[in-house]
Amino acid sequence: MATGETNRTADDAQRRSLLAAIVESSVDAIASMTLDGIVTSWNSGAEAIFGYTAEEMTDRHVSVLYPADRTEELAPILAQIRRGRQVHHFETRRVRKDGTVIDVSISVSPIRGEDGAIVGAAGVIRDVTERNWAEAEQRAAEAGRQESARIDIGADIELRLITAPYLPTVLADRGQIEQVLVNLALNARDAMPEGGILTFTTGAADLSEAPGVVWSETRPGLCAKLTVSDTGHGMDAETMSRAVEPFFTTRPPGQGTGLGLSAVYGIVTKAGGGIALDSEEGKGTTVHIYLPAAYVPAQGSALMRSPGNIRTILVVDDQPAVLEVVSRILRHNGYHTLEAGSYEEALSLLSMHDPDLLLTDSVLGEMPEQPLADRIRETKPGMRILRMSGGQVAALGPESGQVINKPFTAKDLVEKVRAILDVPPEY
Repeated sequence: MATGETNRTADDAQRRSLLAAIVESSVDAIASMTLDGIVTSWNSGAEAIFGYTAEEMTDRHVSVLYPADRTEELAPILAQIRRGRQVHHFETRRVRKDGTVIDVSISVSPIRGEDGAIVGAAGVIRDVTERNWAEAEQRAAEAGRQESARIDIGADIELRLITAPYLPTVLADRGQIEQVLVNLALNARDAMPEGGILTFTTGAADLSEAPGVVWSETRPGLCAKLTVSDTGHGMDAETMSRAVEPFFTTRPPGQGTGLGLSAVYGIVTKAGGGIALDSEEGKGTTVHIYLPAAYVPAQGSALMRSPGNIRTILVVDDQPAVLEVVSRILRHNGYHTLEAGSYEEALSLLSMHDPDLLLTDSVLGEMPEQPLADRIRETKPGMRILRMSGGQVAALGPESGQVINKPFTAKDLVEKVRAILDVPPEY
């Protein structure tokens, strides 16, 4: 008996040693902490990603890694852990020792003692900054290729795209924003008859006190910024002062209506944004477009991240742009999202996950006879459902859940989701 116990003890020690070696060699950050957020272990992957050594982080509160606008995330995560629940692939931002803000994907699981009681949390953190940069650049490049294919900017004009990886969500008509791009591109083309460089740049800015910007009646704070610049002949001060006037043009008769910048101004200000011009004769023109962030929760707002839990929402929509924007709004307000672009993808995700809410478009392309909500209610009774309706005949069945009508604001969506999730599910 003693020999058997000794062998088991040796086997256990060997397994623990192997596990420790695997953890230490992982390129992902792997760390553990108490239920109060005090770090108890810190692997070499964590040292590489965050810049803190194990000695520096052990016995230190994990909140040192949180940006100022993400401090509310810790309490809900720890609350989930105390209830024995896991947090899977929660994407957010964290701060390195040198102050650099990075994108991370976080999974956290409870640590149980020998008696089964939860004594802490283990987290795996992956740096996804480069991935997000690459995806943003790919989307921007594809958009640029599609836009270039639709308008002829001329063989002698070089198109450049400079894109930011993070942009605030804005609420605006997609067709009208495309018209803004087209008008500005055509104006730039006409200003460069001998060829030149046309540059589209995206970014974010806090422009509450931005000088020189012609705003709509409401001056926003956080904005998405689009800058379009050319190397054309430019404008003098008098021309620039009248550039957004309807029917004003410096072109000869029959070569333009003078509605290009005027239309841009109308679209942008209707969306609550602003426009500014920089130009000088012989040195080109730069147009700055500012569109207000769709929704930025203020401190103390009822729509801040829900204290005490992080809810998972399965978002289903066969329009990629809608799927991305809706999911981004939810993530920015503290929810974890799963995203499906089709009926089949939704079912696949539901077979692997147990979301708190299904948020789905009313009508999905290539939908089988049985509506998605009906199928889900058979397999997951009590699943809370919110469908997005664009005025079509609902294809989810008569008892398929609550409805939010398109178009809706980010605030409308978050309030609706919060109202549904605050009510216990019916089984």
